[in-house]
Amino acid sequence: NTYSGIRCRLCANTRAATRAERQQTMNPLLLNYHDACVYKTDLRLVESPTEWLNDACINFQMTRLQQQHNDSRTANGAGGPRLLFLDPAVVSYMMHQCDEEDLADLGLSWSAELRRMVDGDHSSGDECRPCGLLVPVNDHNAAAELAVGGGNHWSLLLVVLLCSKAGEGGNLVVDQLMHFDSHGRCNATAAKAVSAKICQAFSLHNDNNAAATPSNKVTFTHCSTPQQNNGHDCGIFALGAAEALSGPSLWLAHKIAVQDMENALMSFVDASGGAEFAKRMRQKIGDWLRRHSKGQKSLTNTVIY
Repeated sequence: NTYSGIRCRLCANTRAATRAERQQTMNPLLLNYHDACVYKTDLRLVESPTEWLNDACINFQMTRLQQQHNDSRTANGAGGPRLLFLDPAVVSYMMHQCDEEDLADLGLSWSAELRRMVDGDHSSGDECRPCGLLVPVNDHNAAAELAVGGGNHWSLLLVVLLCSKAGEGGNLVVDQLMHFDSHGRCNATAAKAVSAKICQAFSLHNDNNAAATPSNKVTFTHCSTPQQNNGHDCGIFALGAAEALSGPSLWLAHKIAVQDMENALMSFVDASGGAEFAKRMRQKIGDWLRRHSKGQKSLTNTVIY
């Protein structure tokens, strides 16, 4: 499909150099988890208490959260939140390489997958409940040109979408934008730039439908976020936010409240160690990688968004 073609071009254009470098330096592949490839050096980054996470580390955990989310929906008879966890490389591609046709294709692919989840729910009135995109934002997303591996800071953008009307004829439109940044408002410019592109993608897909709201008309909130106390744990905090904000109970209401999301994230960090949060998150992700990389065959049967 169109999105698969975008993914193929993305991998060819932005990851070929990285892949070749890894092969040349004998950096072994530890795990291919639903097309999220983790190499030995990536595991070292996750487990180090002083290293910044690269896009491969971020993509792996976002992919794992997506798979857990999909499995939970299957176990619940297709019920539960309708969420997509985005690959940071797709976000970078959207920001630096997409023309309007490509943006419309992205809007189409996201809408189609979320609509599939909506149509699979059979609870009364459930089609009116919000859907969401969990988007890793890198400060390089605001740069004028693409540089593979560029950037110095991660944060998380939550895009809340609603059906413009119940039933099959309804479009998905952006309702709210919430930005969670563990270093003040360091990524404010990048988050707003990413928000504008995502709003444009859905607007282009909806063919300028009257319900498609431009980004400057959508409420954008810099949310209260637990703060890192160093210069390298931003990726861990962004991943923690993605996990916390995907909790099923948060998506039961027909209107998502900022304070509920802020409280959920704070509770998640406190329950995950408080001051030890980043250390424990790194250990949890690293332990999972080590367990599943031993004798594990490649897992590649899931499309990642």
